[in-house]
Amino acid sequence: MPERVTLYRTPTTPAAAAADWLAERVPVTVDVRDRLLDRPDDEELAEAFAEARVLSPYDRETGNTMLGVVRYEERALDHPERAGGVIYDGLAVQDALRERLPADERSLDHLHVPLLDRVLGT
Repeated sequence: MPERVTLYRTPTTPAAAAADWLAERVPVTVDVRDRLLDRPDDEELAEAFAEARVLSPYDRETGNTMLGVVRYEERALDHPERAGGVIYDGLAVQDALRERLPADERSLDHLHVPLLDRVLGT
């Protein structure tokens, strides 16, 4: 069981309330950090989200990195309240977000929970 849980804020979800709820139920240290998606390398992340888009629920192929799609993802990162209507491959998003975690905190005793304003599927 992890010793520490870190929740990452999102504009559309009260992370502090989720942290309080979790701390009452699980005997771990819970802290809240700023949004994981607010980083200087947003262009790389926008491309990762474009590649993770589910194009059809009947097809395993994902992604479309055409310029317009990547620009949409950049705008969605800047203004998440305006994004919507897109489903993302959950494993691809997980891989992209794992790269954004601090290297010294990628252990089994530290659980990172990024709250997202995106629809993920598996």
